Amino acid sequence: MKPSSQAARDETATLRLVAAARELGERFGVATPAGLQATAKDPAIGALLQREAVADFLEALVGVAAASGQVASGQVGKSARSQWGSTK
Repeated sequence: MKPSSQAARDETATLRLVAAARELGERFGVATPAGLQATAKDPAIGALLQREAVADFLEALVGVAAASGQVASGQVGKSARSQWGSTK
């Protein structure tokens, strides 16, 4: 894949993630993190910050689902952090 194609697809994917997170937040009453609007001089760093914010948001959404009995409490977030490592 050409670098220009990769960059364009990465940008599109990041925008789709951010849009989906905002929509889910509205539907389920979960605040979307401020990091969704993250920007940086290096576009790759801005995209990384946005993906981290989406991950934080998804973990919060899992918490809401757990509280409502839709998933086992905390299992998804713990599993993902143990598999990929926590950055916090």
